[in-house]
Amino acid sequence: NYLEKNYNWTDRIKWDVKINNYDVFTKCASDLEADGLNNDCLIKNNKNTVLFIHGDSHTAHYIYFLKQLDNIDIYVEIWPPYSTKINYKKIKYLQKKYKNLIFLTNIQDSIELNKIKQFVIKTNNSFPIILFNSTPTTNRNMPYRCFVRRMNCSEDKKIIFDKIMNKDLLILSNNNDNVFLFDSFNVLCPKNECTIYNKDKDLIMLRDQSHLTKEGSLLLKDVFESLLKKIL
Repeated sequence: NYLEKNYNWTDRIKWDVKINNYDVFTKCASDLEADGLNNDCLIKNNKNTVLFIHGDSHTAHYIYFLKQLDNIDIYVEIWPPYSTKINYKKIKYLQKKYKNLIFLTNIQDSIELNKIKQFVIKTNNSFPIILFNSTPTTNRNMPYRCFVRRMNCSEDKKIIFDKIMNKDLLILSNNNDNVFLFDSFNVLCPKNECTIYNKDKDLIMLRDQSHLTKEGSLLLKDVFESLLKKIL
């Protein structure tokens, strides 16, 4: 069709988060009753450390770059938005199977922050926890409009950055040696204006109001690898 022919729409805009060639929401929805692992959601690099990726779509869009890591194994569990559940059963199973486990999730708002605070207390410093502090946000239709029209679009960082939530995240990280804050927001938005579409670079960061495109997600890879090296 027109959008595919002129804009490579499927590769650049369409939601296409997969693991082992399976859609993460189809194959990797968490099942509290299941025993063992869902091997469709496990990327095996034959390593001693597993990265346990937990969350909803605002965690899933990081899988675009996380699945490219080759120095750890990766296991994915996806939950509906605002779910209060964490699959402790699966975590314990992975801890028996691997020498090291690292837990990773995204914090989108105060609801998720309060949930993870309880998780930190309950797990009692038993493994590293990496918290992403989310991404820039915009009007839902702006990425499409700017991309198709080939016009620069951005958002004012002062308006969309949640200072209160990020202050609490920093306190949580500083007070717990096993909690690591990954400043995904400021990696993606290092200046006062947060890019949504950059005409000169032909870079589209978001596919909708708050989800990264594949190319937007890949912008985080190098900085995240530096953090991971410190943890490992």
